[in-house]
Amino acid sequence: MLRARGSVLLIAAIALALIATVGAAIYYAGLLELSTSLKTQPLLTVESIQLFKNHGYVFFKAALRNHADYPVQVNATLYGEDGVVACTFTNIIVPPKGIANLSCEGMYGWHFLVGEKYPLVVVGDYALIEFIPCEGYQVTSKKIAIISPSTLNFEAIAGAPHIGVSNASEVVEGVLEVAKQLGIPVTTIASLEEWENLLQNPKPGMIFVNTLGGAAPAPSWALSNPIKYFWLLGKLIAEYGWTWVHVGGFPFYYLYDGENLVQLGPSAATLLFNTTKTNIFGGSLEEVQEEILEESLGWGLKDLLQLAKMSPLPERLKFSYAFVLPPSQPPIIKYVFYANPSGSQSGAVSFSLGSGYYVHWGAPTDFYDDRGNAKIALILAIFTTVR
Repeated sequence: MLRARGSVLLIAAIALALIATVGAAIYYAGLLELSTSLKTQPLLTVESIQLFKNHGYVFFKAALRNHADYPVQVNATLYGEDGVVACTFTNIIVPPKGIANLSCEGMYGWHFLVGEKYPLVVVGDYALIEFIPCEGYQVTSKKIAIISPSTLNFEAIAGAPHIGVSNASEVVEGVLEVAKQLGIPVTTIASLEEWENLLQNPKPGMIFVNTLGGAAPAPSWALSNPIKYFWLLGKLIAEYGWTWVHVGGFPFYYLYDGENLVQLGPSAATLLFNTTKTNIFGGSLEEVQEEILEESLGWGLKDLLQLAKMSPLPERLKFSYAFVLPPSQPPIIKYVFYANPSGSQSGAVSFSLGSGYYVHWGAPTDFYDDRGNAKIALILAIFTTVR
């Protein structure tokens, strides 16, 4: 027999109140208890369930089956365990002894990565709560940080030699595009004061994408004391697990405080690595390292590119700024993504520095624009940090 409408309205009110409850644990436990009480009259059941989350992307498909001899009209909502709404279905008519199909998909970002079971709340002529197991995973628990190029007046330095970036705003857009697709939160640093505060009060595991290319953002004091500044950056990478992502130009060719641009030259990266065994050389025609694209321990770089809905890496690229790889350590090479035939230089390489990484993308501008370079550089950084 169909549950009385008064009872259904009460159940709906309880469910909505639980959803509004502060505290995901209370909300989830309350729905679980309510779900148990609703299983006494299964006139409406959920069948053919598919729920898949792929980082920030959610796909859901199911069928509502009506076991009664009369039609049933309901509304349905799929929630994350923390109460975030993923899908809403309204005015669903389930025919007598028939089914109504539900389906939705879309980007819900990192908010929908909580939990492994998700409640489907159905209210209307009949009420039920079905807890749906979910397949999927989160690529990384790290957060991405970028500094706003408009804050630092990037236009004033865009034409400087060896910057390697024409439009820093496009770099930002590339980072945001990949981050949204993979469901990774991004922090935008809005001022140099915020940047210095982050340097002095570091958060572990930060992936910092330098949107300025060959110019590194720096507090004013660093312009007159670059060695101290590089010591600080090295400490954040090595001890706090930061990843510095370079998207073009000579790395650290300049330090820039938003007003003053100080040139350090093409060998400035040696200050970060604390070694003279690294230098940069332009114009390298290199081949992608096939073994890194394929599956290893479950998945490879090719899979990560597919998850981000990006095209495969070209077989060959000519990099404007390539590292001459040291014949001995340090620095410690984590991955070589591209290399010339002799293996002596790479425009796409990551180095380990303590518990963190420096990821270098040498900006092949004849193939990628600023946005494309940023997207690839970030993908290589994510791959480096999780493999």
